[in-house]
Amino acid sequence: MAEHSVKVRIRFKEHAAPVAGEGLAAEPVQAHDGGGTYVLKNNAYYAPFAVGDLVRAELDGLGMLQVTDVVQPAPVVLTSVAVVHGDHDIARAMGDRWREDGAHWSEGMQGRLSTVWEPEVDADRAVSVLEPDLRAGRAELLWVAGPEQRSREAQTLVDFELDPEGADVDTTYWAPDDPYWREQGLDSPEFLAYVQSLASQDDVTARALEAGDHEAFREMFIFINGEAPW
Repeated sequence: MAEHSVKVRIRFKEHAAPVAGEGLAAEPVQAHDGGGTYVLKNNAYYAPFAVGDLVRAELDGLGMLQVTDVVQPAPVVLTSVAVVHGDHDIARAMGDRWREDGAHWSEGMQGRLSTVWEPEVDADRAVSVLEPDLRAGRAELLWVAGPEQRSREAQTLVDFELDPEGADVDTTYWAPDDPYWREQGLDSPEFLAYVQSLASQDDVTARALEAGDHEAFREMFIFINGEAPW
């Protein structure tokens, strides 16, 4: 795993999102074994959290770092779109094209594409870059969130109260039964246990693996660990 990388969990209010929680990669800023402040290293998909946002996280009942506050949103705009048919090729082409007009970082998973824009790109400019793809029906705009829309007060979907019990994900996925890992030469007990632990702790990861979306899982794996062995 990448040095200094940890995983923090966003807990959603009941029925506020299609998943109970979402895991993000983060880097400790002022932290200890029980929690502290962390800067996010990737974007969320079900709530407006962006790369560079500074959050506070504490250990929940299962010993996982749960986000309990937004300390300082990064001074950037975050956009989220739903990609038509969840097509990876369409998402990749759009992300590459937007980089020519001020997009800094795009991530795709579960049929969504989340993009952080360069600091000089405001919300109106970001939407104008997205507009051709929105008009062509390649994507549907879900949200545009500047720093003010990513403050604690604006995060109406998120439950910041520390979960005393934690949350195991109910998943049908079982890594040792997935032939994909054997095909990749990654069927060691240690690696399969790590994959299963990610699926058991994060709804988005579990749903991607259940759907056989190993490319989406690989992208998430890289954001957490810095690289992937396949």
